[in-house]
Amino acid sequence: METIKELGNFKDILYIDEGHSYYADNRRLTSVTTLIGKFSQGFQASYWANKKAKEYNVSADSVLYAWQFLNDLSTFKGIALHKYAENLWEGKVFKQDNSKILENFGYNPLESAIKKIKAQYIDFYTDYKDILVPLKAEMVVGDPELGVAGMFDRLFYDKITSTIPLYDWKTEKEFNMNGEGYIKYMKKPLSHLQDNQFNQHALQLSTYRYLLERRTGLQVGELVIGWFFEGNEKYKLIKLPYLKDEVEAMIGEYLIK
Repeated sequence: METIKELGNFKDILYIDEGHSYYADNRRLTSVTTLIGKFSQGFQASYWANKKAKEYNVSADSVLYAWQFLNDLSTFKGIALHKYAENLWEGKVFKQDNSKILENFGYNPLESAIKKIKAQYIDFYTDYKDILVPLKAEMVVGDPELGVAGMFDRLFYDKITSTIPLYDWKTEKEFNMNGEGYIKYMKKPLSHLQDNQFNQHALQLSTYRYLLERRTGLQVGELVIGWFFEGNEKYKLIKLPYLKDEVEAMIGEYLIK
């Protein structure tokens, strides 16, 4: 019961879905993903589009268009999985609404992909429904003093470890670990971290944990990414380190600026 009460400590943070924005006392807060983006090298779209255009003998604009198309696909796929997952844990029947997909693309290019990632999620649910007790979904956390807020997918109670793990669902095509793919490093004071999906997601979930623990008496357990991608044979659970020192350094640098 005390855990549930503690989760109500963020009622002063207002989340507005349009624009994915957060407010406290009529002041807009910086989202966790935006904060992390300030320390990432980012993706140099123009440079790489021109490079790929020469490689495939097409225009740079056509490459950028294709990337935008794939990004839109990823967004709609992620939305579908999140809604399905939220309803499944609540014991609700969820019927996929494809109207926005059809409106955006003119047809449904995601039917097969969504079917596969739903099947992967059902496997995860079957494997863990007797272990994980759902506490909170789509939980908004933030700190007006720090000017930072965000939202993660699930907080559970683990009946085996008696801990409170934090989970986030991802559907992206790639999940580069340290030493994989094109290696680059984040900006100071995080320049010791490789700028890849693993560390960016570790920073993301670590910041959620930091905000949650800072304003409650809760001690969060494992930080876990559930990766559901149609190109994978099955779902993958990726455990992330708690980068508390890096989170404090990142927020400290942000507050100075």
